[in-house]
Amino acid sequence: MVFALVMTLTATVITLFIVKKFIKPIEIASKALSKYRSNRIVSDLPTYYYDEAGLLMRNIQESIQENENFIQEKQNLIYML
Repeated sequence: MVFALVMTLTATVITLFIVKKFIKPIEIASKALSKYRSNRIVSDLPTYYYDEAGLLMRNIQESIQENENFIQEKQNLIYML
């Protein structure tokens, strides 16, 4: 009975550790997007992963960069006027 309890607890800890590792890229992407929205700080997210979390980070990075380029073009146009 105690052995089954110990094995269940061990399996639970291992599962939680693995789930935390899977959630880490989403957490990084969320923090980068939050920093950009609040302070306009452009983070350098990894764009070389090809799983779903990697695609999410790549899309966020590209969207932030496109937004920055648009803001820069807008500022250049204002300076020219």
